[in-house]
Amino acid sequence: MHNKYKLSILQKILFRLKKNKPINTFRLNGKSIAYNFAPYWFKHSYQEIFEQKVYQFTTKEHLPYKIVDCGSNIGLSIIYYKLNYPNSTVIGFEADPVTFQILQQNISEFQFKDVSLYQKAVWVHEKGIMFKPNGMGGSIRLTSGEDSSSNILCKTIRLRQFLGTHIDFLKIDIEGAEIEVLQDCADLLNNVDNIFIEYHCYKGQQLQLDILLETLKASNFRYYIRQAYENMKLPFVEKTGIYMDMQLNIFCFR
Repeated sequence: MHNKYKLSILQKILFRLKKNKPINTFRLNGKSIAYNFAPYWFKHSYQEIFEQKVYQFTTKEHLPYKIVDCGSNIGLSIIYYKLNYPNSTVIGFEADPVTFQILQQNISEFQFKDVSLYQKAVWVHEKGIMFKPNGMGGSIRLTSGEDSSSNILCKTIRLRQFLGTHIDFLKIDIEGAEIEVLQDCADLLNNVDNIFIEYHCYKGQQLQLDILLETLKASNFRYYIRQAYENMKLPFVEKTGIYMDMQLNIFCFR
């Protein structure tokens, strides 16, 4: 495993970045990584992936590992996989067209092999879905009645068509669509050894964490839950977060 990722270097670079610059860059292993959101959120993602190593996994299967990455964003997750599991085959999905171009650029910069990228949102059908960027490295799915001024119609794809064979690691970070997608492929989760899920509960949204955990339990997963981001410092006083009420990292394994 690579352990040469020091936050001190990242902090020095982020300090020099211009906040109004639409595309910023960061160098890792002599390569340039581009990103199109606030340096704060880049730093947060970097810490989670390269320092806290939230995607590090073990599996009993022989090489090459097979990894499915739902919500690839600018590609930090895929870069981590390929640096630490160089013989792995990775399939990545990213819905936002602008972010997808940056994702392609970053993966091309590292010249990784056996990486397939899809400019599609993982969902329960292939009819397309409306969403809007949130400017923080993710996207918000829209429902009827929401402001449509910044809507983007993107193509969709069903995750279940990629789970017919053994998968070593499945990452699902799809901004609130995780429960529907998991339920849509629940009968195929036995093919997966490890799942990382970032659970999102947006402000005012119905709590569904129990449904997600029951789906995992039915497929014989054990899980460990960690807070992904502190949305409320005083929950009894605030009652709700500014943006999200709950944001959890859920580690699922057998």
